[in-house]
Amino acid sequence: MRLPQGRWKYIILTAIVILVSSLPQRAGLQEGRDLDAEIYGPSKFAAGKTGTLHLTIQNNIVAGSIDSTALQLGLGHYFGAAVGVTAVLKSSDSPVTVETERLLLGTIPSGETVSPIPFTLTVADDAEGGFFSLELELAYRVLEEVRVGQKIDFEWLEKTETLELTVEVLEEPLKFGASDINTVLRVGMKDQLSLTFTNEGRETADKAQVKISAVSPLSMTDDTAYLGTLEPGGSAVGIFGLRIAGDAIPKEYLIQAQVKYFDGDGQEALSEPFRIPVEVLPRGPVVGEGLQSPLAGGLLGFASAGLIFFLWMRISAPRKRKPFSSE
Repeated sequence: MRLPQGRWKYIILTAIVILVSSLPQRAGLQEGRDLDAEIYGPSKFAAGKTGTLHLTIQNNIVAGSIDSTALQLGLGHYFGAAVGVTAVLKSSDSPVTVETERLLLGTIPSGETVSPIPFTLTVADDAEGGFFSLELELAYRVLEEVRVGQKIDFEWLEKTETLELTVEVLEEPLKFGASDINTVLRVGMKDQLSLTFTNEGRETADKAQVKISAVSPLSMTDDTAYLGTLEPGGSAVGIFGLRIAGDAIPKEYLIQAQVKYFDGDGQEALSEPFRIPVEVLPRGPVVGEGLQSPLAGGLLGFASAGLIFFLWMRISAPRKRKPFSSE
């Protein structure tokens, strides 16, 4: 029996439909899946300091068509998700050290973000200012294929994304120290305070001037001194006016200093404030220190000179002799 030509086409099409329907059902993902990361918040870190860098990670994976059976089985959330995400931040040739080890971020659904993701960074003490790159490595799995038939089969694709992030290192301000307090400070006095300042940094401080601040019972009558240009390790003397209240307790006090200067780029900069201990002594001479008062010293010198003159006059004066008598 010969079938009409159109009948053959119908039979072939029906067979194809039956064959396809007998195959396991499939739901897949579109191409272009990836994870992106960006810095969330400040990205500047000072030399010699420890801080936290926060990141935001976004899942840009686009899910393809999802089979209705997979949805009915509650598998829809797997599609387009980055599963088992781990994040590692690395620094290579830079003064920045990443203190945080691998972070486990879990699952990031399609189109969603996770933030903030914290990484602790430490910058070397001798770090120079500038921009430095960090490498962020993200490892995760994506659902490549789900086969829904007599049983459910999952096919996962292991992926790794490597992203570059940039942080800025701010060079630490120059450090200064103070020594050689050349003034005896006493309760109730008003005098000049002489201090030697040293540039303890690695760069030259140009046109440096230092300002001193004090709290009661100490007060400054002249709080600023010009130091000029200080090379690394160089020193200069600053002279200030200081008054100590009459009711001050003899003890050690702290005054605060800060140096303003111009750096190697000609930019004005300020040092970190630093404290200087000063010892305040009681009024008048102190046992063991001798007579240090100018008035007491003058009186002692005048009395000594008078005593010496009196003795010299007694020795050099001619003596009167009694007349000789023969009786």
